[in-house]
Amino acid sequence: MTYFEEVHDLPVYPSDAPNFRFTYNSNSGGGNSFLAGKPVAPDGERVSATALDGKNGVLRYDFINAEHERNVVILEDASVTYEIKPRGVGGTQMKLGVDKKENPSKAIAAFLMLPEGCGVRRTANRDQSILSRHNYWLQEMRLDWVEDSSRPGIALLKFSNPIFGGGVGEGDASTTKPRYFKLDVERRIRDIIEASQRDSLPVAVRRGLQLFSEIYTGRKPFRYRDARDAADELMRETASILPASYSGIGDPLPALMQMPPSANTGIPQIQNSLSRTESRNRIVFGAPGTGKSYQIDCDREALLADGGEFERITFHPDYTYASFVGTYKPVVAADSNSNETITYKYVAGPFMRTLAAALRNGRTGVVLPHLLVIEEINRASPAAVFGDVFQLLDRNDENTSQYPIHSSADMQNYLSDVVGGEPADYKELRIPGNMFIWGSMNSADQGVFHMDTAFKRRWDFVYTGINDNDAGLRGKVVTLGSGESERTVEWNELRKVINDFLASKGINEDKQLGPYFLSRSITVPEDGTCIDREKFIEAFQQKVLMYLFEDAARQHRASLFEGCRGTHNRYSDICREFEEHGVEIFNREIITRLSQSPAPTPLGLALAEDSSAPDQE
Repeated sequence: MTYFEEVHDLPVYPSDAPNFRFTYNSNSGGGNSFLAGKPVAPDGERVSATALDGKNGVLRYDFINAEHERNVVILEDASVTYEIKPRGVGGTQMKLGVDKKENPSKAIAAFLMLPEGCGVRRTANRDQSILSRHNYWLQEMRLDWVEDSSRPGIALLKFSNPIFGGGVGEGDASTTKPRYFKLDVERRIRDIIEASQRDSLPVAVRRGLQLFSEIYTGRKPFRYRDARDAADELMRETASILPASYSGIGDPLPALMQMPPSANTGIPQIQNSLSRTESRNRIVFGAPGTGKSYQIDCDREALLADGGEFERITFHPDYTYASFVGTYKPVVAADSNSNETITYKYVAGPFMRTLAAALRNGRTGVVLPHLLVIEEINRASPAAVFGDVFQLLDRNDENTSQYPIHSSADMQNYLSDVVGGEPADYKELRIPGNMFIWGSMNSADQGVFHMDTAFKRRWDFVYTGINDNDAGLRGKVVTLGSGESERTVEWNELRKVINDFLASKGINEDKQLGPYFLSRSITVPEDGTCIDREKFIEAFQQKVLMYLFEDAARQHRASLFEGCRGTHNRYSDICREFEEHGVEIFNREIITRLSQSPAPTPLGLALAEDSSAPDQE
């Protein structure tokens, strides 16, 4: 496989030709790069190249990607930005000022993951292969002048059809003619992007390919030195892996495209794919008591119906990266005399335990899902707890991490012991496709931590509505108050009318009462439809009234607790009033709406029974 096609008749372009081109001629050395022909001005007319005098030339490449979308890459790096100026005083022919800059031959080579080129006819060793390191140069390429109002003083020079020369040593022009080769740039870029997605390639190779893929797809800016270093490393790695088929001085891409799967991939001999439609990174959120944990638990049972593992944890303000990923900790061990002693050992956290289990399972014949459930994910600082593993949450089309991270020696040794292989196999980490991370959160809670946009966009958020899981509560009634205030009400209806009051005051849904704000053990009796009065009153005082008084309705106490006869600012008085007068403590609109609710009948209550209701969150 090659990306070059030899050109036998290299055309000559005079300075006034109607094709604007970059060209080297035999006396340009490496100091100047000439601009031949006439560019097309922004108004569509061809003009003299002097129209670009004084601008800074920046190379640009446009290509159509595999999804048939246009990608634009601008090589906007100071080391490869060139002043456009006349070749001589008063002349009409222009050149790119290359003094103290990397010449365009080297810039294009670095951008296209090619060996480093040289100045025209200044090859390092004519006995080495043509188009190998320091033995070829960029002879010419088509240029189109593009103006960008956001870049004053910059002339974007969109290049295409690059032709490279090579095959002669310095001083040999009289005896040896150079050969010229046209490069298929678009196919080359597509193949580099495709190769960067192959998990079977060695870690160092994938790292270099991913840098170029990120440049071509706009996720990273082009930096000449970074691209040059990455291309050189790819050449070294490819030569060390395939010494019989790659010399280490030529184009590495053909060898990379044919490289067989390697055991040194960072996930040794592991099958990452798992055909499941469930989201790998998912957060279920909603108001308190809406059954978020119950929903996750139901989905967990479905996910692991045919096997797999899961671990459930809960974040809290003191939760740290060391707790989540792992760290050195003191542990009890036996010394040489079998006496107990304290030593230090790397202890994996739930993230690393789940990752290791998923990787270990990936080496078996049957790949199964491995799930980490994080309750209250925003009650710790997500950025601090996830640390650098945050980078792993970006998944590719195979649901593995798009971007690996470098692991510590402790992690490498741990994974080597638990999963197998050598520690060096785990220098880079990825989340495999059979690892799922699901979380729950309530953004209305007091003391929660902020999630920034970068963190949020790596998750699929699923909202649980305020009434999504209330079927099991329908028809469950409780008698409240005493004497003339005694009234039998349905908890679900009481909850809804309180929520309607909160909504009328502009209080968001995520601060309203979910169906299981009071636990199922309180609100869904084991037998019949009547809720235990004493248990309900105690729970309602401790949870609902406290929440409304201190949080959700703090600014609207007088209106909400209108029936408390002037004692709405004392929580203890509200609780005492509730014991005596029940729902009469609330405002008249809430009481009226409860009175208008149809009274549950024995038949209706029986039909409303639903033992599959979710547990409290």
